[in-house]
Amino acid sequence: MEAFGNFFKSLSESLNVTHETPNTDEDQLRRDSTVSESGYGSDTSRSSESNINETRRAHLRAAITNQAREDDDEEFETRGMRNNQRFTSNNSRSGLSTGAVVGLAALAIGGYAIGKAFLSSNKKISESKEEIVEKIKEIEKDSKEFPVVGFDCQWTQTFEGSRRNKIALIQIASHKGNVLLIQMCRLYTYPEELKAFLRNRNIIKSGIEVLKDARYLLEDYGLVVSGTFDLRFLAEDTSHEPQGLPKLANKVLGMELGKDWELIASDWNKEVLDDNQQTYAQKAAKASVDIFKTLISFVISDVNRPEILNYCAEYLDRTYIFYSQKY
Repeated sequence: MEAFGNFFKSLSESLNVTHETPNTDEDQLRRDSTVSESGYGSDTSRSSESNINETRRAHLRAAITNQAREDDDEEFETRGMRNNQRFTSNNSRSGLSTGAVVGLAALAIGGYAIGKAFLSSNKKISESKEEIVEKIKEIEKDSKEFPVVGFDCQWTQTFEGSRRNKIALIQIASHKGNVLLIQMCRLYTYPEELKAFLRNRNIIKSGIEVLKDARYLLEDYGLVVSGTFDLRFLAEDTSHEPQGLPKLANKVLGMELGKDWELIASDWNKEVLDDNQQTYAQKAAKASVDIFKTLISFVISDVNRPEILNYCAEYLDRTYIFYSQKY
């Protein structure tokens, strides 16, 4: 403010602007008389003097405005320097330089992009017929060594008595971990390779209530499924309580499938299944074959393809009947 006052003073002096004390009536009369005698008070003179004064006032206003702007710029620059010092000081205390902060920001953006790309590439659902055929071939190759696959199906619950929605998802897993998830709403026709695989009685479809899934697939889509095997037969033969898949997986494998009420009641017919649905579907199919692989060693001393097929033949495509008095 002091600098501004000095500037105003020097500007006023340069423009010959004087500050006088108020005139008395006598002084005013004397000046009026002098002006009248000299002709100074004519309209032309008064207009010229008015223009000069107006010009001086305009210069003064412009100079004051420019000085105010310079003061604002100086204050802004000062604030910026202070903020920069404070920012640098904070980074120094935290052990980070400005370059490091910029580097961390770039790393975060890059990490987000990589994470997004990873999620996009970590697709679980086989969407096209080509993908289904390719995965079927991989599972068939695994089945030549161990002729059992995990098999399961999902559909949206209605909770309206006997009414049932169509099967929405087929889950198949080999003992080597190849998993095929097929959303039926994405298919209008079914690859011949898939039909042949489902009909093949020498590829055992292991799970809980698999025969019911086979019957529903026939009713809903005309797909014939042969070689179904209910895991509860094997559980009973190895003195395990024949329970549902989540409990059996926990008992035999020490594995939590995470099938809670929210997942049971979820919409399996929606076009894009969420991560929880897809993860559960994969784990359920894989658990079905892993339970079989674990328990079969208790009833067969030499686990090989012919022995497995021979043991399962008695139970294929049969409904398991639970005898509660035994357990």
